[in-house]
Amino acid sequence: MILQEHHFPIYLLPFAKNLDTAPLTHGILKHFLRKNVLLAFVGYLHHLKAQLVAKGYSQAYDIDYDETFSPVAKMSSVRICIALAAIHHWSLHQLDVKNAFLNGVLEQEVYMEQPLRFIVKDKASKVCMLRRSLYALKQSPRVWFCRFSSVMGEFGMVRSASDYSMFFRHTQGKRIIIVVYVDVIIITGDDEVGITELKQFLRSQFQISYLGRLRYFLGIEVSLSPQGILLSQ
Repeated sequence: MILQEHHFPIYLLPFAKNLDTAPLTHGILKHFLRKNVLLAFVGYLHHLKAQLVAKGYSQAYDIDYDETFSPVAKMSSVRICIALAAIHHWSLHQLDVKNAFLNGVLEQEVYMEQPLRFIVKDKASKVCMLRRSLYALKQSPRVWFCRFSSVMGEFGMVRSASDYSMFFRHTQGKRIIIVVYVDVIIITGDDEVGITELKQFLRSQFQISYLGRLRYFLGIEVSLSPQGILLSQ
């Protein structure tokens, strides 16, 4: 994912700018490789996953980061979205953004040691200036949400004043509603053409997994029937 998301042809490091030394006002972060074993629902091995994670606990406030708050969807907004779908017989779509935090663009200069498996030949003494966020940076959730909000604006979605993680679009009497919880997206509405275009637009901006009809969200099982929608937890 890092190799795909950070395109800098001048430099050999895929996500960073090589510097001889970092400014004295900045610290140099360390990192580690986190390995996860993901299991399928029936319990067998699904696949292995490794993440390059920054040691964000060593970041200095007002130097490496400032604001960190990032909103997530309120459960009341999720219920409203599902209730509207039930009342109007709208479809409910679920999408997942792969490695969402890697899409955030950093505002501050953040320096990190070169990853062991990506050390540039003859430049081992140099450090990296990150241009995109990594997992465990203090500002990663915020810069990811700012990037997602910007993308929603490009598509013509308007953010709700009561829930910043809920977006709307009304076009020629047709509606699209989006609720996002970190990297999980729910889409509903009566604008099926617009929803298809939205999914295609999201795929052009991020790596998206389309999970199909909404079945499970934040510990809530969602069952659809001709009589309505049943939520169980």
